[in-house]
Amino acid sequence: GDGFPVTTTAYQDSFQGGTGSYPSDGFVTALIKLDTTTTITTHIPIASVFGQSVAFTASVTAASGTPTGSVEFFDNGVSMGTAALSSGTATLNYSCLATGAHNNITAQYQGDTSYNESTSLPISHTVNKATPGVSNVTRNPNTDTAYGQTIAFSATVTGVCSTPPTGQIQFKNGGVNLGAPQNLTASGPSTAQATLAYSCPPLAVGTYSSITAEYLPGADPNYLTASSPGSLSHTVSKATPGVSNVTRNPNIDTAYGQTIAFSATVTGVCSTPPTGQIQFKNGGVNLGAPQ
Repeated sequence: GDGFPVTTTAYQDSFQGGTGSYPSDGFVTALIKLDTTTTITTHIPIASVFGQSVAFTASVTAASGTPTGSVEFFDNGVSMGTAALSSGTATLNYSCLATGAHNNITAQYQGDTSYNESTSLPISHTVNKATPGVSNVTRNPNTDTAYGQTIAFSATVTGVCSTPPTGQIQFKNGGVNLGAPQNLTASGPSTAQATLAYSCPPLAVGTYSSITAEYLPGADPNYLTASSPGSLSHTVSKATPGVSNVTRNPNIDTAYGQTIAFSATVTGVCSTPPTGQIQFKNGGVNLGAPQ
């Protein structure tokens, strides 16, 4: 126990056997290990965010001398890793603790030839949700488009600790939503991507000067809401409709004064028929008024 020297030397004596005397040929040495006390002294920062490295420091003391060896740190009984003692202290840098309260973090001194093992009292550490990175919005094709032409906007959300964010992306033009929120799909060890595609119904004609992406975490346990740091501009111009060849009724040449009707069909896109009028012409000369 405490206060005893690390080693003690036993006495020399003779041993009596059934056939004679057997003198001892040396000293018997008994090793008495000293008890130790292990304490987690600091955890920096006091509270962290998901993916942030936390430095857990433990000290190991005894009644005399300085224990050597290593300290293993545990989160509710699950090992986080081992750190070597130096001048009686050991520090483990650990990241990727799950979000939430960790109320049973302990440190266990492994002991050495002169000192007994010991385990610290538990401490608590809280891990808060992290803010993920949201990449600037991209477009495909990477050009302005015409009304009815397919255009897809994409954004990537980057998390930490090989944990891709879940949830959705809401694309916006300024503060106005573009379409409905789009579900994220994992695209890498820590990344996820969402795409908003416009075809039919099309993106309306106009200039979109500030397209951004907002991450909506929903039930994601690890990440907070975040927005892309920059914006994208995109212009949708009017489309050129299809105009069918002019037809005539009757479909024969006529005599002066005979009724003849000319017709033409204008075809739009995305179930959006063109409005407006048709001007029939003969060469560059108008035939009647616009219809």
